[in-house]
Amino acid sequence: MTVTKSTFRQTGIMFLTAVLAVTVLSSCGRKRPMDPEADKYQKEGIKCTQEGRFDDAISNLDKAIKISPRQATLYVDRGTACLLKGAHPQAITDFDKAAKLDPKNASAFYNRGNAYYLSGDSNKALRDYAKALELDPKNVGIYHNRGFVYNALNLYNQSIPDFDKAIELGGDSPALYYERGRAYLAIGQADSALSDFDKAIQLDSTPAAFHLHRGYAYLMQGANEKAIENFTKAIEINPDYLPAYQGRWTVYLKQELYDKGIVDLDAAIAKAPQFAPAYQTRSYAYLMKGLYQKSLSDINKAIELSPDNSVFHMDRGYAYLMEGLNDNAITEFNKAIEIDSGNVIAYFNRACAYNEKGINAKVNADLSEIVKLAPQAAGIYTQNIQAGRSETESLEAFKGFVLGEFKKQKEMYLGRKNAAKI
Repeated sequence: MTVTKSTFRQTGIMFLTAVLAVTVLSSCGRKRPMDPEADKYQKEGIKCTQEGRFDDAISNLDKAIKISPRQATLYVDRGTACLLKGAHPQAITDFDKAAKLDPKNASAFYNRGNAYYLSGDSNKALRDYAKALELDPKNVGIYHNRGFVYNALNLYNQSIPDFDKAIELGGDSPALYYERGRAYLAIGQADSALSDFDKAIQLDSTPAAFHLHRGYAYLMQGANEKAIENFTKAIEINPDYLPAYQGRWTVYLKQELYDKGIVDLDAAIAKAPQFAPAYQTRSYAYLMKGLYQKSLSDINKAIELSPDNSVFHMDRGYAYLMEGLNDNAITEFNKAIEIDSGNVIAYFNRACAYNEKGINAKVNADLSEIVKLAPQAAGIYTQNIQAGRSETESLEAFKGFVLGEFKKQKEMYLGRKNAAKI
């Protein structure tokens, strides 16, 4: 029997939903002759585990172990009940005992790997999965769970072969295709990701997360309407699923459909009023509509909720910069850089603020810092250097480009602000 435990976490702006399968099996390895009474309690314990009555399962398996204390499978079964109950240390203790009594019991190592992962020790989990595969090299579940842990560690080039192997061995669960799709999505292979998400949804269309990630795969391809369709489907399945609102507002803002984005942001904030990134994003949407006061109110709230977020301070600085409040802007950019000295966009914006104040030396200093921190963000500078121009000439060309872009942004903002007053 396979029992699934759902977890969810945030990475960047994307929420990723993961499924960990815990296989309730004790037959791998050598089974010593068992007392009939112990066998009766074991069967009842397994039945209780399958029904989700973990305390009853543990009670029955306690009795079985008292009768047959050297039967490894009993410790695997009790450990599994403890694992599914959430009692991870007790589960690990039982799996330790099982592995000691029967070093060839693959389930002891496999389920101990599950317990280690759920306890936060991925390295020990991977070690146990490797040992379990030595003993049971055709076990689909072990490849699936090891692939899942590799995904959790962002080791996608290692997770994909495990999912491939699980599928090759006959694994056909939607979770397998979903997890492999997530791995492909993370490494930028949208076509492969879509194929796997399609298969997962074909097998089971009910999980909102499947539609969420297929939406992101379409978004990666630039298929905005299909992305919206999938995010909307995820919301229909689960109206409280914030990641789906986040995905959909991302597309709306990309399309400059700020009003639609704000509707989704309003819904997210109503459901999760402590979710700072929603206030930050709504602040941006309001600013793009020329609604400075609403924008400032939201970014202030985001900073209240997360005062040490470099990006939030940078965004507040940008709002000040658009309003011509250059000293306030510089203070915010300074704070953003103090929190994260690698925040390249804060240097860009601070350079523009210094230029507004006519402090040319500081403009040049910030642009020079960008060249050092992120040469790829200073393409104009690099192109001029490669063309044989001096560093000073190249920096001037870079500055001309940056300030020209800022001027366009400022004019666009002021135009929208004036339109908002009508």
